[in-house]
Amino acid sequence: SNSTTLDFDEYDPDKLKKTLRWLTNSVCNRLEKKQLKAQTFTIQIKYNTFKTVSRSKTVDTAINESNKVYNIIEDLFEDLIDLSYGVRLLGVGASKLKQYHENLVQMSIFDSFDDIEKDNAINTLIRNLNEDFGSEVLKRGIKIKNKANKINDYYE
Repeated sequence: SNSTTLDFDEYDPDKLKKTLRWLTNSVCNRLEKKQLKAQTFTIQIKYNTFKTVSRSKTVDTAINESNKVYNIIEDLFEDLIDLSYGVRLLGVGASKLKQYHENLVQMSIFDSFDDIEKDNAINTLIRNLNEDFGSEVLKRGIKIKNKANKINDYYE
């Protein structure tokens, strides 16, 4: 798991999601380095009232791909967040860990092998660049809907 205490009360969901993306990338990078995948993912939110809430979701197949994990965390965040209070701490965790070789998956006829291979290649490239040039040199971006309901891509 990984968490961060914010310097001030944060009410902006886009900034909170960016922090969640960073935390998710950190957790997934550690899972990949240790050749682990996880089935349960948890989000923790602490408000400026010191109230702490958390939620978890368990998936059928263990994963460690940051974009898939982030989608789970983002869904949990949207279900859980109460923006009438300022957020002071965010945390992301993974549990029900499995070794790579324990997690063989049967593809369905509806799965796109090309999409899976493309995603695996991107994850491998990001992992290799981060190992060669330092962690967090390259990471996946997120898509955020703005007020006009348009989607903007953010890259770091």
